[in-house]
Amino acid sequence: LEFRRPNLDGSPSLLWSENGRVLAADLCVPQTPPSGANDLPATPAFARLAGVLDDAELVASPFVQSQLAVVAALDDEEKTTARVVLDFSETADGVALPMLLEIIPLRGYESDAAKIEKSLRRKIALTPTDRSTKHNAMLGGASSSDRTDLDPSMTAAQAWRSVLQQLTEAMTSAFPGVLRGEDPEDLHAFRVAVRRIRTILQDGADILESERRDQFRRDFRWLGDVTTPTRDADVHLIEYPVLAAALPPSSSSALETFLQSLNQHQSVCHASMVTELRSRQRAEFASAWFDFLGDDEAWTGGGDLSDEPALTVAIGRIERAHRQLVKNGRKISKKSPPIALHELRKEGKRLRYLIECFGPLLERKSLGIAIGPLRDLQDVLGEFQDTEVQAHALFEVASTSDLTDDSAARDVIVALVEQLRSRGAEARASFDKTFRRFDDRSVQRAFDRLAPRSGSKQKTSRKKKR
Repeated sequence: LEFRRPNLDGSPSLLWSENGRVLAADLCVPQTPPSGANDLPATPAFARLAGVLDDAELVASPFVQSQLAVVAALDDEEKTTARVVLDFSETADGVALPMLLEIIPLRGYESDAAKIEKSLRRKIALTPTDRSTKHNAMLGGASSSDRTDLDPSMTAAQAWRSVLQQLTEAMTSAFPGVLRGEDPEDLHAFRVAVRRIRTILQDGADILESERRDQFRRDFRWLGDVTTPTRDADVHLIEYPVLAAALPPSSSSALETFLQSLNQHQSVCHASMVTELRSRQRAEFASAWFDFLGDDEAWTGGGDLSDEPALTVAIGRIERAHRQLVKNGRKISKKSPPIALHELRKEGKRLRYLIECFGPLLERKSLGIAIGPLRDLQDVLGEFQDTEVQAHALFEVASTSDLTDDSAARDVIVALVEQLRSRGAEARASFDKTFRRFDDRSVQRAFDRLAPRSGSKQKTSRKKKR
């Protein structure tokens, strides 16, 4: 239940919602939140809720202050096709919460809303959510990295262990959903956790025991490879409505045939992935990994830097990743092959994951300045890479399903691929400008100031820049 009071002195309202969908609302309620079933509005919907509650007491959750902005999307005829709602919220003690963005299509204009969402995703880092305002308030606006138990007094080994434990928890939480295959976001969350673990292991040299570190790096790479085909198939289906909406109605029959092929391909990929994830190899690897995380002795004396201050080592790793990204980014020219941009994208992910995982140790203001241009660069590189991969994969899906023998289906595939290549060309063309914003003096200074001032003594052990 959400008890809302506009501008604090306005007329309150009561909303009953589930997973972001409002089930019932009443605009004529008392000035105080309900404390029990008898205080609920006398409407049929709330009467059903009262029957569920019986005599249970209603307890107030955290209070949140929100500013809502509603923007109307208009077509060429000035007709509203969708509404975009922005919710900027903070807790009662002033802690900012993640911005919530909702796209509400008008009936008959669902495809327009899908285009708006796609456009926004290409420009802003968005993450789907089904959290209520209450959940966001209880999290206090913390990102995944903010919820680690990192502390500047930790040693490098303690910090690396804490981060890996948290990422493992995120991975295992998503695992049942990955096996079910009902929501592609489960696999996405699983793979993000896996990639972050691989990054932390990669940058765990001289911190973790080398032999076990190398073995786990191979294991997690295998886990990433096993889940890649299914994720690619999921992306095809996620992108399909936007790509298909740009084609003429005469293509509907061929599009339906092609969509069936995409669904069949995804099912085959998912079944193969589940077989691997339920294999003895995965079980033995998981058992060894959990034993490693829980073994105190495995985290003592693992490397020359294991007992060094966590902040010093983390800043050193971030600086090194930043220098590498800038150095290789400056080498990119209009003649650079796609593989060069793909490698740069991986370097950008490494830097971002390091920043996010060790964020609680870093200076907040500088972190905010540094992360924005990095995200923009990743978005451009990601769009270029994704369109390249999807275009190639669509042809493969079509060839394995014998759609190339159908001229109408073949024309549809060509049209879809042309859309992807056009988007990829746009992303490629915007790289230089986006990279210059990242390779800027203000961003460089922000990276230089990531270590909090209280840790200035620790910074003396770092190598001087030339």
